Amino acid sequence: MKYDNDYDYYTNNKYLNPELKEPIRPLNYEKYKQQIASIKTRNKNTKQGGPIDPHGAWHKPGTAESPKGLPKGLRTYLPRRWE
Repeated sequence: MKYDNDYDYYTNNKYLNPELKEPIRPLNYEKYKQQIASIKTRNKNTKQGGPIDPHGAWHKPGTAESPKGLPKGLRTYLPRRWE
């Protein structure tokens, strides 16, 4: 992310240039960082049979992709009132 690169530059050069200002952290930074890590984990584990994602499968809105890497032979969940 751009913020990470800017922050690394700031921490490495703040002693050389005292006029540097710390970059502003974007809104929902932690959420987006966790989503990116979740996507990388999901993609890495897709062919290995799981886990899909430690924080739940996340997709961009509108893609409607189903999670890959689910173990075979799982029973579809049905609530008791539907059985």
